[in-house]
Amino acid sequence: MDEVKNKIDTLSIQLETGDSRQRREAAEMLALLKDTRAVYPLVKALGDGNKGVQQACTDALSEIGGEVTAYNVVPLLRDENANIRNLAVEILQGIGSACLPVLLPMTRDKDPDIRKFVCDILGEIGDCRAVEALVERLKDENANIRSSAAASLGMIKDLRAVEPLIEALNDNEWVTFNVIESLTSLKSRRAIPAIIGLLDSKKNYIVCAVVSALGELGGTENIEPVLRLLGKPRLRKEIRNCAVKALYKLSNGKVHRFKSKIDEDTFLNFLLAGLEEDDPEIQEVSIRWIKYFKNPKAVKPLLNLVSRTEDDFQFLDLVRETIGSISSEQTLLRYLNSENKNILKIVTDVLGDIKSKKALKLLIVLYEKEDEEVRAKVVSSIGKIKGREATEFLIRALKDENGHIRSEAARELGELKDKKAVESLSQIIMCDAYQDVRENAFSALINIGGDEVLSLFNFLIDSKDHQAREMAARGLRYLGSKEDAERIVPLLKDEDERVRKSALLSLSILSFEDVEGDVIAALSDEAEQVRLSAIQVLYEKKGITVGDFIIHLLNDSSTRVKYKAAEVLGQIKYKKATDYLISFLSDGEEMLKLAAAKALGEIGGEEGIIPLQMLLKDKDPILREAAGVALNQIMES
Repeated sequence: MDEVKNKIDTLSIQLETGDSRQRREAAEMLALLKDTRAVYPLVKALGDGNKGVQQACTDALSEIGGEVTAYNVVPLLRDENANIRNLAVEILQGIGSACLPVLLPMTRDKDPDIRKFVCDILGEIGDCRAVEALVERLKDENANIRSSAAASLGMIKDLRAVEPLIEALNDNEWVTFNVIESLTSLKSRRAIPAIIGLLDSKKNYIVCAVVSALGELGGTENIEPVLRLLGKPRLRKEIRNCAVKALYKLSNGKVHRFKSKIDEDTFLNFLLAGLEEDDPEIQEVSIRWIKYFKNPKAVKPLLNLVSRTEDDFQFLDLVRETIGSISSEQTLLRYLNSENKNILKIVTDVLGDIKSKKALKLLIVLYEKEDEEVRAKVVSSIGKIKGREATEFLIRALKDENGHIRSEAARELGELKDKKAVESLSQIIMCDAYQDVRENAFSALINIGGDEVLSLFNFLIDSKDHQAREMAARGLRYLGSKEDAERIVPLLKDEDERVRKSALLSLSILSFEDVEGDVIAALSDEAEQVRLSAIQVLYEKKGITVGDFIIHLLNDSSTRVKYKAAEVLGQIKYKKATDYLISFLSDGEEMLKLAAAKALGEIGGEEGIIPLQMLLKDKDPILREAAGVALNQIMES
């Protein structure tokens, strides 16, 4: 104890006399001691002129906490310096429930400022033991304190506050506002009748609070009073917006729940007005309602909103989806002259979705003059429109200088399945600089199919380009037959490992019986990926007889190959692998230990029990779990 006291004394001196860094560090060290004897020097140092030191003392006092600290900090709520008062509030909130014995009596303090401070702090602490004291303050002579008490009761969320809060609804406007907010936080449906009675208030912010509360509290019975409010003439826009948002929540966005009770044109005008607001929430709700009504009048305001919107992709997707649900081809065509990129992207997208033949020539013109993103959208949309002109355009787009656009054009040609595109797509496969463009051209050719494409893949087997040879082998896997297998066999010895892997997989599908020896030979291929593929092919084709061919791979130089071999040997319950697998448990890498444990469990046998029991003590929880599962499998077998 004396040693701690000496530390506190030393640090207290440093807190008072050191430079700003030393004073801050002293406060931080005192916090670590968590001794109430450090409270007084820390409280005294709250008046330090350095904000860093002040904050360190504030944090330290919150960390030490306890009733003693609260007792020493509470007097600072009366300090003349506003900054000190604010620091005191922060500390007491940080101490939390331990403050209650000190704070609760102060709810009756003679000073109204202190009563308000205490009410605010109790709300932040959120301890339900403060409810009675706060309920009492709902009748305080000072309106600010009543308002603070109401707000704090909402933060504590104790249902004992509901009835007193309902009684307080007829207080002055600001108190009433906080009461409504708190009843909403308490999810009190008992308060709904009393809250609805305030819809006739002459204060707009009260009406908005009531409407928002009805939306949050839910219930289809609350739809009617909100609709009545919307029917009032000369409704202020803030109230209208609150009502539209509340109505959306009350109906879960389903207009049929009240459609018969509204004038559709009037309601649509409310929604269109909502699009003009700066509030993102009312904008989104209005858009979602508009999607239901599908009124063409909404297209222009929606696109005008897009012109004011930054690149919020989720929001723009909602607008695009909404416009797409409205039959408005003529309006959309006019917007293809827009100078706004987001508008062009949305309009182009939707015109493609509705397969607008009228848009085709206009989209081709747009493609010639716009930037990459819009041109890519044009390519996608023209692909959806389909037809001879669309195919011809997409074939031209395969020569675009931009790789992304070439890739998109290839993808769309695959969807069209027009054989006229085969020659151009073959050029992409052989010559394009980007792999993703080649892949889309390859997929397109597979979709198109036919003898011409099959002949192309046979031709590409002899290509000097390794990517073309790989695609040739892969393409014959999808479109070829047993007769084509002979052309692929030489690729098993290709200089490129990806070509060899692709050839191996294709031959296993087209003619395994004829190339079984080649697949077995591939187990010794220098490339890891080829050996892995050979293991998988042999397992799929030969099943339980594959063990003798792959057991030697447990000595492979590649951890992944050893893992795969162990996995397969376990699946076929290959007993001869047991000794190898047991050796993995003591000498192998973590990955191999896991594979060995799983395999031993599947193979079974008493030989694996003791090594697996030892693995139960491993530091890795995943290995311990695998060992436990394996032991259970052995015991049950």
